[in-house]
Amino acid sequence: HCVKSTIDDLLTEIAAADPVLARKVYLVTDCMSSVTVPDGKGGLAADFTSQAETALQKFADAGMNLVRSTDPITSWPGLRL
Repeated sequence: HCVKSTIDDLLTEIAAADPVLARKVYLVTDCMSSVTVPDGKGGLAADFTSQAETALQKFADAGMNLVRSTDPITSWPGLRL
């Protein structure tokens, strides 16, 4: 939730200023997780995984880059070192 809210706010500002700037944002997807609430019985009382996946797709569709911490930084799209 916190990451999603922050990136939503950032995307709103980027869209207002220059949507192309979204390409400069890299989200390291395996360093965050969706909110889940255990039910105490081995299951989940709440699971926001699908909402998190939808949000990541929205960010990617806007031009943000989804990467993993295990991806060599030299392979990140559009990044010039």
